[in-house]
Amino acid sequence: MDFDLPFGPWVQRVTGRWGDYPVTVLENPDGFVLFSVVLEKNGGVALVLSKAFVFKGDCRRALDASDAVFSKKINNEPVWFCLVQSKPLAAEFTEEGMGAALREAYDYLAKASLEGGTPLNEASPSEREAFLGDPASFLALSFTVKPAASNALPLGADSDSKPVYAGERVTVFASRDERERSTLLRLAAESALLEGAPVLVLDECGFSSLSFPEPLKTPSGLVEPARREYALGRDAFIDLTVVPAAFYASECGYPTDAATQIVALGALPASLDELASRLEEGAQQFESLKAARLTRVLQKTLATLSYGPSNDAVKGFGNGTGVAYVELSQADSSLAAYSLLASLEKASANGVRPLVVFNHSGTRLPGALAELLAALPSKGYRLALGLDPETDSAFLGNHARVEASLSGQAFYVSPKGAKTRFTPRKTL
Repeated sequence: MDFDLPFGPWVQRVTGRWGDYPVTVLENPDGFVLFSVVLEKNGGVALVLSKAFVFKGDCRRALDASDAVFSKKINNEPVWFCLVQSKPLAAEFTEEGMGAALREAYDYLAKASLEGGTPLNEASPSEREAFLGDPASFLALSFTVKPAASNALPLGADSDSKPVYAGERVTVFASRDERERSTLLRLAAESALLEGAPVLVLDECGFSSLSFPEPLKTPSGLVEPARREYALGRDAFIDLTVVPAAFYASECGYPTDAATQIVALGALPASLDELASRLEEGAQQFESLKAARLTRVLQKTLATLSYGPSNDAVKGFGNGTGVAYVELSQADSSLAAYSLLASLEKASANGVRPLVVFNHSGTRLPGALAELLAALPSKGYRLALGLDPETDSAFLGNHARVEASLSGQAFYVSPKGAKTRFTPRKTL
């Protein structure tokens, strides 16, 4: 590769092939390693920039913050090499195109560090040669990052220092203390953000910690996930057209005779005004007029929630990045949660499943909402659900769950009932 790239001089260490594509590995004096794969069919190049650190002995504290790890023996002593990597970048195979992509990756990694690790440019000659001098290891490592396909989110470690993960599809975080529960939910959300998965938080308890107001302070530096906060009635809305009529009538407290009239209409219209009008049109039955009158009352008291369609802001979050936060700690939060969840489009199959965090208030989880939550994995999402342990829900018995205990400990309970006691890691 003859290009004069920024942050050089770059020294070519390895050349080879990755499948059908040419691969080049270069290093610079600052301890950065650049992997490039030339995509000959479309004239482009894929780049991954890595910052390498050397560890001797125990490097477990650095593993979660590393994107790729491998080990070598030097004088019969194991040495670990941990890499912090940029995301794969696509660029034109030109000096200008590669230079622009490299600057973007360099800005991302410039402040990265791993506690206890020695930067590659400060390592001993034997350590540098072990890392840079083995083409076979390097080509195997080139585009290998910690697998996200398992979709397992680290929560802490057991007494033997073995990591404990959330369930791969659904995990219930059960605690009577809402603040304690929000801390456990945050652990799952942080882990998802660090692996590049988008996170949607529906928070009925109103804890600001779940909105991530500050950058995440990780061992490798600051991570600033894209952050969007939506207010119900301003940026996010209750779309009645996706809410079952029986669920709406039950949640809004209609008496049985009035609720029957609403259910008889079939699908709900887009607004409470239109719903009341349909109940009033040609209504001869007292029950229908009663339902219309109650709807008019609801229309006045719940106007701030702006009943109506348009949840475009959150429906496509699964194909984006960062965290989207919706605070639902007001009246009719279950209706709002149902509307927002029903608006979610199927997540794209890009290997990293988006995470939906739902922090539920109270001990009653409506059946229709529980069914909607249970269906999220089939649409490509993971679910971290915060519940009171006394909630009457099939979630408590059918899915992996995390139960808080005394002295800062917690229990992970598998879907089959096996318990593992662990210490939750500190939030970032």
